Amino acid sequence: VTAYESSDKIQEINNDMAFSYLTLKLGILNALILIALFIIMFVIATKECLKNPSLTTASIGISFAAMLSVQSLVSAMSAIGFLPVIGVQLPFIGSGGAYLLISFVVLFFIIYATSDLHKNDVATEPEETTENTKEETNNVCTD
Repeated sequence: VTAYESSDKIQEINNDMAFSYLTLKLGILNALILIALFIIMFVIATKECLKNPSLTTASIGISFAAMLSVQSLVSAMSAIGFLPVIGVQLPFIGSGGAYLLISFVVLFFIIYATSDLHKNDVATEPEETTENTKEETNNVCTD
């Protein structure tokens, strides 16, 4: 039985069973590397999000990274029979347009939470500004 004949027997090959199709075509080693990449993404995103000064942005970034990692693990485990098929697609690989869009929006937010762009989100007032405004206010009132 060749790989082309076996792929005809896989149901929902473009949605729920994309991991089994990738395993069939690329081999078990590459499929394990794919799952390891999702886990590594979660670990790196968690470490970088914890450096974020905004607790809300950090926790949402970690949650989104966990969401993508858990979805990839659930998809892989349901494809090999450890879990029942519940309709979770492999992130960035499934054929649903809305699912792909949401996956990339989630990835964009993870990148935002781990980048330096969030430093401007935390509003802090320098002490010199408040003292200068008090002196200017007193000068205006005396005129």
